Amino acid sequence: MEYRSKRCAKFGHPEFEFSVDSSIPPCDAEWLLGILEDCVIDGDSFDDGETIAFDSILLIANKAADSIRLAEPDFSEIPIKWTDGVTRSLRILRQQKDTVASFLHAIEPDYCSVRESCIVGADFENADGGMVMERTSRMNVNDTGWFLGTQDHKLDYSDPGNLLRKSIYEVVCKEPRVLPYLALPVKSRVEHIENSVVFFFDGNVVEPTQSSYLEQVLKRV
Repeated sequence: MEYRSKRCAKFGHPEFEFSVDSSIPPCDAEWLLGILEDCVIDGDSFDDGETIAFDSILLIANKAADSIRLAEPDFSEIPIKWTDGVTRSLRILRQQKDTVASFLHAIEPDYCSVRESCIVGADFENADGGMVMERTSRMNVNDTGWFLGTQDHKLDYSDPGNLLRKSIYEVVCKEPRVLPYLALPVKSRVEHIENSVVFFFDGNVVEPTQSSYLEQVLKRV
């Protein structure tokens, strides 16, 4: 389905266009249009080849004849390969938002950009089984606070020599299972072991609320 903004031309800016597939609720696509229009109304402008980033979304502006057409990362190649449309980006944002909202202690999502970094165990990308994710406070503006490791790690993660700093995008390309959980707040921990996922907050096990998005997902794991 195709979407096009309607308010940008009044401010001397090309309208935005993008496509999504049928899995994306119209309200999410309309929300994105509203965000982009508000940016233009507030005085922002976007040129050909410029990236657009907010929450967990990263898009690129491609100038067409009378509009700016949006493309998104394909989340499979490094460096980023851009593909037409915003389906993946809106799906990921919805997953992250609904994951945070699935807990009683839920606060506003703490989104991170795929361009920001995290710490990973040197064996993380070669892991075939369980993974562990744990979030602490951000060290700087480019750091997400996330640590990612393997559940049955043989390495000593307290040794800095066994740790690597990578961009979120690099990690996602190798291990897409991390994506839904990346907006969980500081003090969150996720243990993803084969057919089960266990969540902790501030050291305590927490269960998704009844009938929440995450409860439904875990029933299918």
